[in-house]
Amino acid sequence: MLFIKESQSLRFIRFNRAGEDLLGWPKETLIGKNDYDFWPKEQAEFFVEKDRETPESGSVVDIPEEPISNAPSRRSHPAYEKVPILDTAG
Repeated sequence: MLFIKESQSLRFIRFNRAGEDLLGWPKETLIGKNDYDFWPKEQAEFFVEKDRETPESGSVVDIPEEPISNAPSRRSHPAYEKVPILDTAG
């Protein structure tokens, strides 16, 4: 799964087919939305914390398990690496 979020709002701006298949939603449902639009508050806060950690660290953030509790696909604990994509201003 590959997705890209805008760094300030953390809204999804790109989503690939593997992400659609894993989560069970078409990318059109995800683009322009953020984690709070899909996940319970506690889960969304976990995602946002890791999303904010990634550009702050300037390096890959490894997440051995990231719980997903209410996606239509019901997959529960995929592993992720979050990678910052930095421009010349950081």
